[in-house]
Amino acid sequence: MTRAKIIVATTNAHKVQEIRSIAEILKWDAELVPLSDYSNAPKVEETGKTYEDNAKIKAVAISSRYGLPALGEDSGMEVNALAKSPGLLSARFMDKAGKTCGCTSSACAQGAANRDIIRQLGGSETEDRSARYVSATCLAFPDGKVFCAKGECKGRIADKERGTSGFGFDPIFMPEDYDFEQTFGELGQRAKDSISHRRRALEALVAKIARK
Repeated sequence: MTRAKIIVATTNAHKVQEIRSIAEILKWDAELVPLSDYSNAPKVEETGKTYEDNAKIKAVAISSRYGLPALGEDSGMEVNALAKSPGLLSARFMDKAGKTCGCTSSACAQGAANRDIIRQLGGSETEDRSARYVSATCLAFPDGKVFCAKGECKGRIADKERGTSGFGFDPIFMPEDYDFEQTFGELGQRAKDSISHRRRALEALVAKIARK
């Protein structure tokens, strides 16, 4: 029996790898194909006002283009003391930090963004360093049906970058599920996949689809 093919509507290789890993854990019987496998894939502008808006925009655009189900995902980290910034603008926050530092690679830009957040929070342990990761996922079908779900992971910001696993803000985010003792960058991918915002969003999405 042929497994359903689903296009993962992102060009972020880290996200594709993580989504595939989580789908395997959830025993999601689908073939998840990266958007990079398709030539001339459209660049979809994320113009939504919420994570779900952006996830839906991407999923619908890619599903319509190729006539296959498509999975869109949008996520960000919200720091309470920074008015929930970077939030929905997490990617743009990284780009801005990178340009300020003269970075020429995404890894450099992300590191600059991580250090900027730490700088803005200050070094005091008494400062409010609470934060959360948020993820929204949407699965769009060629017939127009769309299923969406959200997930979050609460935590706090570390006083410095720690660990090399994961991507994005992982080296400075300490999840409460591990008593704020280690960052996602230190925990490793397997531990992250068991509790992450993306895991919870995908788990909720799979459950929602199963009920239909």
